[in-house]
Amino acid sequence: MRRLLISLPALSTIALHAGCYRYVPMSGVTPVPGERYAFEITDAGRVGLSDRLGPGVLKVEGTLVRRTEDSYVVSVAGIDLLSGGSSHWTGEQVPLNAGFVSTMQKREFSRGRTAVAIGATVLAIGAFIVTRGLSGTGAPPAGGTGGPPGGS
Repeated sequence: MRRLLISLPALSTIALHAGCYRYVPMSGVTPVPGERYAFEITDAGRVGLSDRLGPGVLKVEGTLVRRTEDSYVVSVAGIDLLSGGSSHWTGEQVPLNAGFVSTMQKREFSRGRTAVAIGATVLAIGAFIVTRGLSGTGAPPAGGTGGPPGGS
């Protein structure tokens, strides 16, 4: 029980973090170093990047370190695979040839998703408290007098 109470804030934080952002298509905007992006990889890119990222890469997510005329250097946070799997990375810098990228999406803060995530978290915590009798009202159990057992 105690372990569950300790992990509840951590789980709430993860849910809020996941709900607060979304990726939106970029339309004619120049990517800015330091911002987070998702790079959709072409078929040729899957072949060309297989030695650095492994086979079957569908999408690369990470922070743009720098942009040149023909490439993006990305601090990789994770990759999505054609097989449906994904892999978490810890910021390794990988150059992506611009010809290997079919589309780019920018990560943006999402007010709507954040509101839903906060609402769901509050409801989950409230349900947990109510179902465990942790409301702390101090009322005696139903049918009891509140006095000591067998006492006066």
